[in-house]
Amino acid sequence: MRILIGVWLLQIMTVGPLWLVLTGQDPALVGLGVAMVLGAGLLAALWFSTLLRDQKRLSEARHSERLANAKARFQATLAKHKSDDAAKLSDLTKKMGRTRTRLLKLGLVTGGALGLGAALFFAQVFTAGLLVAAFAGGSAAGYGVRSYLSRDRDGYTGPEVITMESDNGPARRIGGRRQKFLKRPGT
Repeated sequence: MRILIGVWLLQIMTVGPLWLVLTGQDPALVGLGVAMVLGAGLLAALWFSTLLRDQKRLSEARHSERLANAKARFQATLAKHKSDDAAKLSDLTKKMGRTRTRLLKLGLVTGGALGLGAALFFAQVFTAGLLVAAFAGGSAAGYGVRSYLSRDRDGYTGPEVITMESDNGPARRIGGRRQKFLKRPGT
């Protein structure tokens, strides 16, 4: 609208001197008309330059406003993404905390089960070893007792035992025991 009003004012300013120049025969009046037209042209040029500068500033202001709006939208989007990322990080931290707790519990249960299994294994091996030692000792003791009990209390029993009779009686006793003599082979 400012441009339209400025054009109308310029036309009004230039119509008057132009009419004077065209109707008048005086050379001074023609020079004055030409100077007025040139002055009006100079004013119009200055006016157009200020108009263009104002338009340029206005377009820069609009452009700055669009950039500020875009920056505000970008910052809002960035803030939204940051809050979403913070929420995701918080959820992940909570999830990892639960996972670590679960892993710790699972590790303790697994370690306890393996420890109990190892303890039972070693107890079983130890018990088996004790049983083997007991059976071996019992067998050795039983064999020793059996051989001790199967021996004659009076001496060595060999393949053939003969009792010697002496003149004094059926058998000679030494120290209250009957004495047995072995027959040697070939005699």
